[in-house]
Amino acid sequence: MFISVLLAVLALSIDSAGATSVHVRSAHRVRQTSGSAHDSLCNRAMCIEATVQGDTAQYVLRSTGAQKLGWMAMGFGHYMSDSAMVIMWPSDADADGSYASVTLSQRKAPYETMPTPDPNPPFVATLELSEISVAGEHLQMAFTRPAPPDGMQDIIWAFSRTPPESAENDAHISVHHLYGSGVLNLTRTAVSEDEPLPSPVPSPEAGDIADGGNTTRPTDGASAVGSKGGGGFASFVHAGLCILAFLFVIPSGALVVRYAKATGNPAAFNLHRNLQFGVAGTSIAGGMLAYLFMDGDGSGAAHKWWGTALVLLYCVQCAVGFWVQRTPASNRTSLHRMLLAGLGAFIVLLAFYDAWLGFVAAGESPLLWCILFVVIPSLYLVGVVMIQRRFGSVLEDAKGDYVVLDTRGPNDEVEARS
Repeated sequence: MFISVLLAVLALSIDSAGATSVHVRSAHRVRQTSGSAHDSLCNRAMCIEATVQGDTAQYVLRSTGAQKLGWMAMGFGHYMSDSAMVIMWPSDADADGSYASVTLSQRKAPYETMPTPDPNPPFVATLELSEISVAGEHLQMAFTRPAPPDGMQDIIWAFSRTPPESAENDAHISVHHLYGSGVLNLTRTAVSEDEPLPSPVPSPEAGDIADGGNTTRPTDGASAVGSKGGGGFASFVHAGLCILAFLFVIPSGALVVRYAKATGNPAAFNLHRNLQFGVAGTSIAGGMLAYLFMDGDGSGAAHKWWGTALVLLYCVQCAVGFWVQRTPASNRTSLHRMLLAGLGAFIVLLAFYDAWLGFVAAGESPLLWCILFVVIPSLYLVGVVMIQRRFGSVLEDAKGDYVVLDTRGPNDEVEARS
């Protein structure tokens, strides 16, 4: 079980280091020129097309129509931290569903948090009105900026289904639902006039990147970037398995330990061990593997890193539990019990927090999280009360003692050590 969990952690780490977008290019060989370049990349939610002519670069951000558009953004750099970002969104919807205006906001963030307006951006981005189309299914917005240096340009991108609070360029924006990074090759010429520009990737209803159909034709392997697919179902599996492990199985294991202490039943300790190592471990490994198939890394960065911390803490708790079990009974103290109980309680609390981050990142209603936050502690308290009422005298007699369960056989006796 430890091996499967560690393999899942390794796979997650490798996957996190890769990009989460797909390049879409023309199929013909392009010419090298000194004055122009064109490149583009797409993901399920949006496409970015970059064209350089002379001293000016134009970037077109176009929704694929697969998801409702709240805002789209791109930044220039490897990571979100300290990257110059351009965020655009349509606002003031008319009765026919079209939009009356488009807002461009240049922003920056010191780390992975909501970016705020940058008072001194490294360049000035200007809306390109001739390329803006805010009617129909494929909403399109564009801006121009001074041309970047020749060569490969690292970018980040983000997409949100939730519109900002207003059309002001300093409006509060919600968390992105999809995000990723990629590279634009701006040393190549624009596509020839007789070839169309790359089309948006198909919506999920028309086919998905993960279904085996190759929706891209990279011109070279060095600049092609991988993509995740199959987002919806994989997200559901990831959330379900992780909630099962951290919010149901681990708290249940704590109740089983309390019952084992009260009854001295070795079978209860075996159940606790099977729950914590078997059921929880398998669910965690499955949830992490499901993450690898989520489209566009559809989770917030904070949710991902706290989730990784949760898995590592779970491994630590399992190691501590194994160490305590192997410690001679005469050397066990209440410190061992407090260490295990403290770790377990901290893991459950952190799991609630990380689940909240996951709901927010996915743009889902927090109602289910609120229900879980009320129901799970309530059920645990009910279990504690029931055990206390049924075995209260036994627990009182054992107060201050550490109960050691010998799991070698069902007929072995239970020792009580002060």
